[in-house]
Amino acid sequence: MERFAMVDIDPWIGKRLGKYRIVRAIGKGGMGMVYEAEDARLQRPVALKLLPEHMARAELVLKRFLLEGRAAARLSHPNVVAVYDIGQRGTTYYLAMELLRGTNLQKVLNARGPLPWAHATWVCAEVCRGLVAAHAAGLIHRDIKPSNILLAGFTEQESAGKEQATLAAGAWPANPIIKIADFGLAKLLAQSFPRLTTLNSTVGTPAYMSPEQCRGEPVDALSDVYALGSTYFTLLTGRPPFGDRDDFELLEAHCSTPTPDPRQFRPDIPPPCAAIVLRAMTKERSQRFHSAAEMLDALTAAMVAGHRTGPPAVSTDTVGAVHLQAPTRLMPAAAHRPWWKRWWPLALVFPILIVPLLFSTGLSTFFSRNGNEPGTGNPKSRGPANEGKKPLIADAVKLRPTRKLTAHQQSIAGLAFSRYGDRLASGAGPSIVVWDTVTGERVHFIEHLPSVTALAFIPGTAKLAVATDDRIVAFWPRDKGTELGRFGPLNADVVSMAASPDGKLLALGTGSDLQVWDVSASPRKTFVYPRSQHKVAGVAFSGDGQSLAWVNFQGEIHVVEVGNWKSAAQSSQKPGEFSCVTFTPDGKSVIYGGRGEPGRGVLKHWEFARFGANPRTIPSDSEVRALGLLPGGGNLLYGGGWGGPLRLLDLQEEKSRPAASVGQTALVRLAMPTNGRTVAGGMESGGVQLWEVVPDTAKAPAN
Repeated sequence: MERFAMVDIDPWIGKRLGKYRIVRAIGKGGMGMVYEAEDARLQRPVALKLLPEHMARAELVLKRFLLEGRAAARLSHPNVVAVYDIGQRGTTYYLAMELLRGTNLQKVLNARGPLPWAHATWVCAEVCRGLVAAHAAGLIHRDIKPSNILLAGFTEQESAGKEQATLAAGAWPANPIIKIADFGLAKLLAQSFPRLTTLNSTVGTPAYMSPEQCRGEPVDALSDVYALGSTYFTLLTGRPPFGDRDDFELLEAHCSTPTPDPRQFRPDIPPPCAAIVLRAMTKERSQRFHSAAEMLDALTAAMVAGHRTGPPAVSTDTVGAVHLQAPTRLMPAAAHRPWWKRWWPLALVFPILIVPLLFSTGLSTFFSRNGNEPGTGNPKSRGPANEGKKPLIADAVKLRPTRKLTAHQQSIAGLAFSRYGDRLASGAGPSIVVWDTVTGERVHFIEHLPSVTALAFIPGTAKLAVATDDRIVAFWPRDKGTELGRFGPLNADVVSMAASPDGKLLALGTGSDLQVWDVSASPRKTFVYPRSQHKVAGVAFSGDGQSLAWVNFQGEIHVVEVGNWKSAAQSSQKPGEFSCVTFTPDGKSVIYGGRGEPGRGVLKHWEFARFGANPRTIPSDSEVRALGLLPGGGNLLYGGGWGGPLRLLDLQEEKSRPAASVGQTALVRLAMPTNGRTVAGGMESGGVQLWEVVPDTAKAPAN
């Protein structure tokens, strides 16, 4: 067994840029890399955005970068990321901003699917507050979307690189803070940048752009209102209003296609929330909310109406089988009252309540209330299997059969949802069917192919990648039309396939190696791992797209860093034939399965990012041919034995129970969309069964 530590090769780490010492990379924004740094003079942490030298040489890009700093510096508002400094050191330009403990809402959606309606509404109300201030300063953002909305307010313990795991596990910051970020496309109404505005009038994110922005017309505050309506739709449903299409189709849809009612995708959305979305996204500007302030009033009214019907002190909304603590800052009027008027009663009552409480319960209880032993900072051990393990929330859920799809006579070889779950592709033998998951109807039927071996939707496009046993990978339109292109033949049959979350990379597991192709333009091979001469039967990208894992029939698992393709970790077990793999939501663990000794299955959980951690075996009596994690990361679905049920495993307790029957056949493929509300199982008999993930009230713990 070999193991390799992750290597950070970023040349900026540890260096100084003016008064800033760069500590670590945080992420990548539209205008460059973002780092955590320390201001040596003021001794405070900052977020430092660097414009790469090759981009700084482009006059237009440099202007836009400087515009971002100047635009954000005009604002001082609790819901806008603060800009401290903008400067230049040699040929490197930088922007120093406040450093937040948190993540962006797109990552939240990727980890756990749609938000409860109360959370989504509160978030958009906070964004409205920031937009009101921006518009008053003559500033239009032009790129409001989930990835430009930051969720902060995590404690230091929660934020130690674990925000994504915390959110995926269903947690919500105790004191959530929403900030608007990335003013790289902002437009200053009071200042003229003719060339910049002309060249970038249609720049933005097509999934969220207003019709006037799509057409290249002048934008104003109502364009931000439209984009926020699109964002609200996405937070409520887990998918953008017009789904997963290519950019041109999205621009056309915003201009001419009626806005869908979000209740079409999530029926439990309150009518006032749906009405806000539909009004904000009206094609005609005059019919939208007249300002962000008016939209804020409507969002606040929706929150108040929701509390009148059932105030969620603790949310009972379990969309995506995840339980979240509801936001508490819901009443904006309180924010305008002086602090002493709001808190003086508490100052009088606090000593009366807290002193008897401390004496009655004792300090030892105080220190152990979060599961810590008195006098220590260590959690109570639950045994060696859980030592050093971050608990995952496993909500009580069950699968409810909804629809059986019949179109194939041979074993399902490929099964995949589109990113937002509105389409499902199944492939078997010489045919592929693309299904509308809402109606159950066929929207595309592809036949007379060589035998299908694997398939995958390409996120951010309307394309479906299909591998056949002539060793060709072809691209087909999602809904209708003829073949768009192909590449190959490869050196062996493709038996597994996965697309990266950004849709740029396609990983192919073949009968002899692992290949990664860049499919963002003309397909070209970017990485090959040829040393294994065994079938690579399972491949998966992490949710953030930064890691890639694959397993093979030699009993090996490999994890590499996407981009530099350095080995992060690898392990092996013999005898063993691994056939499927998935990442946990935080991207730091993998769960994989297959067949071990004759007649027995193998299921393993490996926290590969934790130094010295070995794969942990989870008991499994039957062969594991397909698996998938529900949002939250605490529940694993798996199956594969003949006639055996689809099983639901609580990863914290490492106990499983039957979740659904597959009949007299075997489960060979399993697929779940990002929102986690639906599960599709492909059978050896050729059928496809759909299940809905619903709360299991009989097993849910009492609040």
